[in-house]
Amino acid sequence: MFMLIAILDVGYTMFLHQTLVERARGAARYGVARTFDATAIQNKVLYNSPTIPSGASPIFGLQTSNVTVSETPPIAMNSPSWLTVRISGWRFFRFTPNHTGRPTGQDISVTLPMENP
Repeated sequence: MFMLIAILDVGYTMFLHQTLVERARGAARYGVARTFDATAIQNKVLYNSPTIPSGASPIFGLQTSNVTVSETPPIAMNSPSWLTVRISGWRFFRFTPNHTGRPTGQDISVTLPMENP
């Protein structure tokens, strides 16, 4: 029984992490193709939409404080600026009896070059 619960823990944690990675990647792809708008990119991570849908709640209980969006200016004259989307402080639940609680997952960071309009 302990092994079954441990497998469920690992699977659930991997599911949460991969879902958040995909949300961060999607938000970064959205952000590099448009004019920089940190709030819209944050909303893409939290709600999978650039605007907050009516009655929607953020994915997995994340808050805006968990999502950081930044733009790094170009290093050289003809190089692009970079967009970074970071998800930090996300928490998950464990079922395993001796590891119960809500540990914090590792930071997720996606950086892409901005497209030149």
